[in-house]
Amino acid sequence: MSGAGTLKICILEARLTRDTDVIGKMDPYVIVSTRMQRFRTKTQEDAGLTPAWADEVIEIDVKYVGDDITFTVMDEDITSDDTVGSCTVKLTEFLGARGSKVADMDDWWAIHFRGEEAGHIHMKAHWIPLDSEELKPLPEAPKQPALQMSDGTAAPRNVEMQVPQQVVYSQPIPQQQVVQNNVMYYQQNYGMQPQQAQMMQQQQQVMYQQMMGGGYQFGRAF
Repeated sequence: MSGAGTLKICILEARLTRDTDVIGKMDPYVIVSTRMQRFRTKTQEDAGLTPAWADEVIEIDVKYVGDDITFTVMDEDITSDDTVGSCTVKLTEFLGARGSKVADMDDWWAIHFRGEEAGHIHMKAHWIPLDSEELKPLPEAPKQPALQMSDGTAAPRNVEMQVPQQVVYSQPIPQQQVVQNNVMYYQQNYGMQPQQAQMMQQQQQVMYQQMMGGGYQFGRAF
């Protein structure tokens, strides 16, 4: 069987029977290797014979599903790391019964060291063929126009284009409010009585009407 796509593998946990540490507990991790790629999980310190890696997903770019994939459980040490056990299988084993279609697998795999069983690894896998809808790229978002200086040259890279916020337009002040504001202004700044302030407002309004040809009422707004 030939084909290409992406194989996502989640190494969940291991149940090991071979212990490489005489004192203390092992610090296991897993190396995943194919013909073109090589991955390593995080080290589970002091996990001993029951390590877990539930939060790690490995994505393998598969060119040919007939290739091999190897899983090697290692014990991290200060001097040199020890091999706990390994297994090598065909990538087709992760495709399930549906072959060329998107497939999922959830199973335990036996690992061995020098012909002796060393434990089992629990893994989940998700196979996505190259022509699957899952692998089709999303449309690119429209790019913002390049930011330029006023002379037409490109702006420095550390200058960010700010997205304009929604413009809020001011509403005209009602004429009655303008009159009240002006009356208060004369009272506060000139010490006028309310009646005097109103008379001053009226005089100012008449004067402005004459200046503007009688076509516009001018008022001070505060």
